[in-house]
Amino acid sequence: MAAEHAQGFRRAFGAHQRYWIHGQFQGQPVILGGLLFAAAARHVPCRDVWPGWTPFQRKRFRYRLVANSRFLIRSGVQVPHLASHALGLAVRRVRGDWRERFGYEPIAIETFVRPLRRGTRYRAANWAHLGQPTGTGRQDRHYGEPGSV
Repeated sequence: MAAEHAQGFRRAFGAHQRYWIHGQFQGQPVILGGLLFAAAARHVPCRDVWPGWTPFQRKRFRYRLVANSRFLIRSGVQVPHLASHALGLAVRRVRGDWRERFGYEPIAIETFVRPLRRGTRYRAANWAHLGQPTGTGRQDRHYGEPGSV
């Protein structure tokens, strides 16, 4: 993930769940990609209005929002519909895995797609586009990371 994902990878923080996408090449098992689900962004205006929560409800239930913070299909892998299929499988599984590991179920999963990308794999997996976020990334507390919106 660190070498091949456009944003790289640093150690996952807080509650998180990883999934590997396995396959076979010439009869040998290979890793085709991976997904990481982690704690959601604290405040995203276009997302925060979507559930129709009051400010009290937003504060109370925000911990139950989860983010798909990394999704990678390794370069050179060409399997039709692999991205949307893997995303669909992971989303169906993360709820139970999260409950088993952390004691509660997520109620929604979010992700962010850089403006230069189209989000095709998410659209193919029936994700809803809620809007363009503002501000900076969760870890960019000093607003110095270029492109961290």
